[in-house]
Amino acid sequence: PAQLTNTNTPLLNPTSVAFAQVRGLAADVVFFDHRVLESGEGGQARHAGEELLLRMTMSKRNDFEALLVAQVVRYLLAQGYAQDEVVVLTPYLGQLRQIKEALHGSEVGFTISGRDAAELAAAQRGGERLGGGEAMGGGEGANGAEARGGGDGLGGDGVRAETALPAELEQQRQGVRVSTIDNYQGEEADIIVASLVRSNCRQDLGFLGKADAAQRVNVLCTRARCGMIFIGNAECLSGSPLWRQVLGLLRATGSIFAGLPARCQVHGAAEETPHSLSTPADIAERVRCGAGCGRRCDTVLRCGHACPLRCHPYDRQHQTIRCTKLVRTDCRAGLHRVDKVCADACAPPCTMKLVEPCGYGHFIVRDCGAP
Repeated sequence: PAQLTNTNTPLLNPTSVAFAQVRGLAADVVFFDHRVLESGEGGQARHAGEELLLRMTMSKRNDFEALLVAQVVRYLLAQGYAQDEVVVLTPYLGQLRQIKEALHGSEVGFTISGRDAAELAAAQRGGERLGGGEAMGGGEGANGAEARGGGDGLGGDGVRAETALPAELEQQRQGVRVSTIDNYQGEEADIIVASLVRSNCRQDLGFLGKADAAQRVNVLCTRARCGMIFIGNAECLSGSPLWRQVLGLLRATGSIFAGLPARCQVHGAAEETPHSLSTPADIAERVRCGAGCGRRCDTVLRCGHACPLRCHPYDRQHQTIRCTKLVRTDCRAGLHRVDKVCADACAPPCTMKLVEPCGYGHFIVRDCGAP
């Protein structure tokens, strides 16, 4: 069987990691194991002809994994990582498109390379459809058809990738990098999130299970400086000798989880076990609640009041946290006592009623704060 050749990686040799532990996680290397089938399997087609269409399309996708990726990225950003410190990799061009849409729907900025953009543009023109094949980024389909545009970064019609991008991509040049594995060789990032896509009852991995997949797997396992998060179906992947080797190494280090092993980076030592988040909704809820453990922060702010947020890993110095406690102060006219939010520079318009004479000797009633 094919063998992994590079053993000096966080995955294969965890003691070689000289970087800080991944913030917000219980492990630096995580295999997020799930059983949700890839698109086109198990009756997931949206209408009668879609399953056949998915099988005829040269690329594969897993909508569940795409949604997971978007929420995992949001969770990592909430832990304080910058967008250029996180990279998303996937072997399939179709999955890259799904991840791009999921990130856009989650309001996460993203960027893709010119080569990946050219391949997406070619796919949108319908040029990659051949029966029974697969489209991997930067590679060839099962029937030998190129899954990309011109090798010089141009689309098949000679249009440069920069001009072939969808409008939303033009507005999101800065953000989390999303790439196919083949188009990310020679680059590194602090955190890699990998969507492996294949999840079916036949243990059909396509090119991911072939003997020559070792180079791609080596690339995938050697791109991360600090942390690596795989998202995939371990049961399906175990049909390949190569992936059985990878999964064996992961099991030996206790790196396979039935969800994202989130751990509060503030109170983590007090948690007996990491909290497993097994669905996109679980992770989204954790982020909504501050991406911490849910306890009250209670750090004393510069104003002297306690932080109003739940435990939050970001802005631990509390430089941007607004104090929302109501305090008593004089109204703007200095006539009445009113409540104002502590962080606000001045009190809101006073609503106490004043009776004043108008210019003609009549009496009128107005709010104190009215002009």
